[in-house]
Amino acid sequence: MPPMATMSKKRKREDPEGGPRSDHIKFNLWNNNTAALGPTLILPSALGPTGVDEFSYFFGGGTSVPLDSNACIITGENNKMRYISSNSGTSNQDRDCQYLLCIRDKDTNQMHMCTSSIFPVHHYVKAFEPHGTELSQSTEETRRNARARLGEAFGTKKGQAAIRAAERSRVDISAMVGVSDILQATISTNTRTLPPSDQTKGLGETRPHIPRFNPNATSPSDVYPLDGMVSDAEFSCISLGLVSLDKLPFRRSAWLNNRVKKKTSEQPIKSEKTSAKLLFYISSMLAFRRVAFKPMEQEDLRGRLVSVPEPIVDSLITRFTEGLRGSTIVHLTPPKEMELIAHLLALCLRVDHYVCDPKVLAADLGMSLSSIQTVFKSLGCMIAVPTVAECLELELPTQKRGDKLAILRVPLKLPILSKTRRL
Repeated sequence: MPPMATMSKKRKREDPEGGPRSDHIKFNLWNNNTAALGPTLILPSALGPTGVDEFSYFFGGGTSVPLDSNACIITGENNKMRYISSNSGTSNQDRDCQYLLCIRDKDTNQMHMCTSSIFPVHHYVKAFEPHGTELSQSTEETRRNARARLGEAFGTKKGQAAIRAAERSRVDISAMVGVSDILQATISTNTRTLPPSDQTKGLGETRPHIPRFNPNATSPSDVYPLDGMVSDAEFSCISLGLVSLDKLPFRRSAWLNNRVKKKTSEQPIKSEKTSAKLLFYISSMLAFRRVAFKPMEQEDLRGRLVSVPEPIVDSLITRFTEGLRGSTIVHLTPPKEMELIAHLLALCLRVDHYVCDPKVLAADLGMSLSSIQTVFKSLGCMIAVPTVAECLELELPTQKRGDKLAILRVPLKLPILSKTRRL
């Protein structure tokens, strides 16, 4: 039999429905409203998604929204990289052109067509990603604690002191809840000896280590107002009967004893009464400086100052001591001691009509002459020889007229504060 005859007698293959197979392709439009994600077009980066077995997709909206307008995220990963892509919630209808993807089904000879969003792929290195949300939120706290432990174990003494200082300065906000009433009561108790606010207005700027001053004063007596150094409550509790050598809280001061002995007037005028009370107040400050040099309980400190009226002791503790938080232990620290000495010397200037001998006061305070002169200069005094007019006005003794004294003159000229050195 010829070969052509053999070929013509072969059976033709039939389609699954029983009829002969047709060479025509049927086109079918993909339903974009289905919840399944159809064919998708992605744009890989230079480091394409190599070695990725499969991709996962996540929808940002409901399943009733068409896929071409629904925000969708596609992710995939390998051992070292993570690939993430998103259509940013934009639809193909908002673009100038649309991409139409076709998939042919060989069994049914159908061509499925659907529109697709563009998914640009971004890659991320896994080694650079934070290990969990909780760790990323507390990274700074963990790093600070680790640095503190290293500093305490291997740091220098200066570094360890800085770490401890930073730890002490940290404020626990949660510990302040519910104690506002207690704080207000404590503030009211500690500030009851301070002058009222209407007396502190218009008196110029203040510096923390010297008394409140008036830079526009036209007389030395107006430079440091008395109510800025001694409150009315303190001043009123001092009687003239206390101003005697046997009743002074501190008796080891040559400057103080000489001026108490000169108080011979039986009926002193107002200025003499003020000076006499200031002598007792200065003696109280000297006694306070002697006993408060080391930390102690407030009650123990009051017990050592029984000869000083209670309002004065409370004021001195409030203004010139520092204490630990939540503790009743107080301490006259070196900065507070210099502040106390500055207030004491300002009162001495008022008693001596604003001309003081720094040598006598340096001996009484147990300090060097240069240190006392530095404090006087911080108050605006000049260390100079008094003029002839000043000697005659103040009736200075002849042996004092050639010495360098601390003189407070107006207009007031305070030294310029250095940024690296504290007066």
